[in-house]
Amino acid sequence: MRLSTPTPLVLLAAVAMTGCQSGGPRMAGLNPFYQPERTTYVVAAKRMDEIRKLAEKSTGEDTPDQQTIVQDLVKPLEKETDPLVRQATLETAAKFNTTLAGKTLIAGLSDESPFVREAACRLLASRPTAGAVEPLTGVVRQDESFDVRVAAAQALEPNGAKPEQLLALLEDPNPAMQLVGVEAMRNATGKDYGGDVAAYVALARGEAPPAREPTSVAARVPDWVPFF
Repeated sequence: MRLSTPTPLVLLAAVAMTGCQSGGPRMAGLNPFYQPERTTYVVAAKRMDEIRKLAEKSTGEDTPDQQTIVQDLVKPLEKETDPLVRQATLETAAKFNTTLAGKTLIAGLSDESPFVREAACRLLASRPTAGAVEPLTGVVRQDESFDVRVAAAQALEPNGAKPEQLLALLEDPNPAMQLVGVEAMRNATGKDYGGDVAAYVALARGEAPPAREPTSVAARVPDWVPFF
């Protein structure tokens, strides 16, 4: 017995029935059974926007109302898997002047994402927080990301690190870290020894910086002058 071949009209009807509830908005004009899909999923960008809007509620005071806002803000961090959302939460928390907000920034130093850890360091540099020096020092010494270590080093002096606590920066073998240490020591002590790392090392150890030999005018003239 010969089987009949389905006509194009039958095939079209079959396709329409199979996808009666799907196909997306682009199929709406072709599928008479199309219905918009409903979902409660909120994309990360929208969640970040909602989080950042909370910063407008900050008054800069440590009141019960402000504490409640921060508590509601940081509570989802326990289960948040998106590092961008976690970073947005830290950035918003930094706008509030509550104890929990500061603790949240310090907790961000231990985030699994290096980008979040670096953001936490930079936020602490602009928003000094009590108790931040010790964990920042730990980040400087142990973090696997050099960018995070530098950001933590830059946050030490704004958070009140003493000269002896800046010694690790000056003794770091990386010149970039030494440069951060020199700048931090200059700001912390008010002493300007230029880029003389040895002088700042001595100062951090409580010793007298080595005497610097005066530089004559002749010594400052370059050995050659172009176009001559």
